[in-house]
Amino acid sequence: MTALDSEKRKEMLPVEKIIEAVDLPEGANIADIGCGTGYLTIPLARKAPQCQVFAVDIEPGMLSVLAERAKGLDNITIVHSTENDIPVADNILDISFLSAVLHELHNPEDFLKEIRRMSRLEHYVAVVDWNEKKTDMGPPMHIRIPKDTAISLFRAHGYELAKEFAPSEYFYGLLFQRKK
Repeated sequence: MTALDSEKRKEMLPVEKIIEAVDLPEGANIADIGCGTGYLTIPLARKAPQCQVFAVDIEPGMLSVLAERAKGLDNITIVHSTENDIPVADNILDISFLSAVLHELHNPEDFLKEIRRMSRLEHYVAVVDWNEKKTDMGPPMHIRIPKDTAISLFRAHGYELAKEFAPSEYFYGLLFQRKK
């Protein structure tokens, strides 16, 4: 078991609270971008078997673990990508999840352009990232993205803040919406 699967992570980042924050309409195309080993992908695929879940990551090793764990779930498509070049068709995503990803981005502007390219005109993005609170896990404080910065970044790309939620005391949650 890695830190990505630890009981501490499950306590700090309860996946159910992330999924509950977003309405998953039947037949939606969902992307879990930065999916890692499937921490969020697999529960999403189980919760919404009528939806297609694109599990996107830049690390082939993570995707291999996910592929093994996802056996028997036929609604997951595994996608190896780079940060700003995700091989998913244009205009097909209804919902994107970015869980503990925003602080990892080297070029958030180009990344959000790529998100928009893949997204339908009406699209939701659920962002979960680390609060500005010192913890024994997670990224160093100097690379954490403050909630207000995340809101400004998404607004600059045509998204409005639809809802805030708190998965735990360690993370903030933001649900953005882009309308036609």
